[in-house]
Amino acid sequence: MSEQMLQASITPSKKFVVVCPDCNQTKHFPLEDLSPSTPNPFPYECSCGKSYQVMLNFRKSVRKKVNLFGTFILIADPKNIPRTCNVLDISSTGMRLGTDLIKTLQKGDELNVAVILDDKRRTKLEIRAAVRQIIPDKARLILGIVYVSVTPFQKQILGFYLL
Repeated sequence: MSEQMLQASITPSKKFVVVCPDCNQTKHFPLEDLSPSTPNPFPYECSCGKSYQVMLNFRKSVRKKVNLFGTFILIADPKNIPRTCNVLDISSTGMRLGTDLIKTLQKGDELNVAVILDDKRRTKLEIRAAVRQIIPDKARLILGIVYVSVTPFQKQILGFYLL
């Protein structure tokens, strides 16, 4: 049986927190306590006796796991066909989408994405993005997209949503 992987995000103050999913105990670590040769992920044993692998996340922005319905249109597609997608996570700089196989899709392609957020107002976020990563996943694709241009209003929507 393999050890469970835990994610730990590095804060701007160069610290990270590990939360044991079994006993909910938290342990705070300064990043400087790790030696430069520490592997990522590294082994961690909680005081409750459970062992895990901890993956340090050096992202500059918070990535929120979600399960939202969305649509997107490939800008280069002359037919402008809206395609459905499942938003898997969202951050202030991009999203990860699950969608059907699209044979013509390539890295760098631009999309117009529309998502209904699960906030109280059910805010509709429409944003232009570019495909940064394409990962085949069984009968679908996982797309890593990065926002191309973000208006102040879109930044505000994302800011409130990610709090």
